Amino acid sequence: MNGKDVIRAGVRKVVADRNFALSFAPLQVEASKSGEMAYTRGAYTVTSTDPATNRPVTANGKYILIYRKERDGQWRAVHDINNRDAAAPPGRP
Repeated sequence: MNGKDVIRAGVRKVVADRNFALSFAPLQVEASKSGEMAYTRGAYTVTSTDPATNRPVTANGKYILIYRKERDGQWRAVHDINNRDAAAPPGRP
C-alpha cells in the first residue's frame, strides 16, 4: 500500500475484522551510529477471517521495519516489508 489515504483505508478494513489479531516477535533491533535511522527484524503471527470459509485463519511470517528519527524527536516508520511463510502441505505441520 502506498499513500496515507490508501494505507489508512487498508488498516481500517483489517482491524474491523472480528477475528483480527497480530503479534510481533522482534529478533533484532539496530540503530545507526548517528541515531537517525533504526530497524527491527523479526517474526509475526496474524489471524484474520478467510473470506471463502468465514472462519479464522492464522499465518506466520517475517518482517523488517525501518524507522527514521524526525526533527521533532519522534520515530516514524518509513519502510515496512513482510512476507508470509509458505503454508505446510496437507497432513504436515
